[in-house]
Amino acid sequence: MKTTLLKALCLAFISLPVALQQAKADTLTVNLSDVTNTNTGNYPTLRFTLSDTGLAAGTVKVKVEVVPGPTGGIADLRGVFFNIPSGVTGVSITPSGGSGITRQSTTGTSSFSSSANLNGSGATFGAGVEVGAPGIGGSPADDWRSTEFTVSGTGLTLAKFASMQFGGRMMSVSTSAGGARTASSKTLGTAPSTVVASAPAPAPAPISLTPSPAPAPASAPAPAPSPSPATEPEPVPVPEPITMVGMGLGLGALVARRRHQNKKN
Repeated sequence: MKTTLLKALCLAFISLPVALQQAKADTLTVNLSDVTNTNTGNYPTLRFTLSDTGLAAGTVKVKVEVVPGPTGGIADLRGVFFNIPSGVTGVSITPSGGSGITRQSTTGTSSFSSSANLNGSGATFGAGVEVGAPGIGGSPADDWRSTEFTVSGTGLTLAKFASMQFGGRMMSVSTSAGGARTASSKTLGTAPSTVVASAPAPAPAPISLTPSPAPAPASAPAPAPSPSPATEPEPVPVPEPITMVGMGLGLGALVARRRHQNKKN
């Protein structure tokens, strides 16, 4: 049982770097700019981001965003247009929830209505989506700054959108933050020639399955040295009282004897 569990853990750790590498994000980013107006330096622009990360084969996600101009100008996104790559069949468009898409087409269009179009841009497209109603004064009124949908088809890959042209229509355009939203913009842009692949996530450091040895217990602090007892001086012998009396009597007798001898002489 333990051997089986150990093998399963080893396989999981070995496959983890591969799974992380597969989760990397491949994208195509397309920046569009106005093609029907003049003095558009402060106009907002459109950005397309195409990705196939986490999707089934033959499916590409498309996100379109209004990018504010350098002085804060904004717009209402009205229509998005693109082409179907050569050799791809059975194409369908699936709006994401809350994307504001009201109509879609995969049969060739550069116009959904009198406002959701790219008339005058000189470009034609084979597919697209209409977003919301005309401008912020439409009925119902709306103000879409982005939309998102998936494109699916047999043989479709992200790389097949490389170098292809994209278009977008914006309404209720302002050229500054809080400015009047009275302009409109028809934009075009071409995708890069190659897909940008992000660097794969670094492989995690190998995890040892061998338990680490328990840390050695901390050494007990050495006991403080016991204080040495104070050395007392050697006692000086003191004569006993009886001895002192005897010595005194003997000395007195010696003195008396000498005095007596002196008198005889």
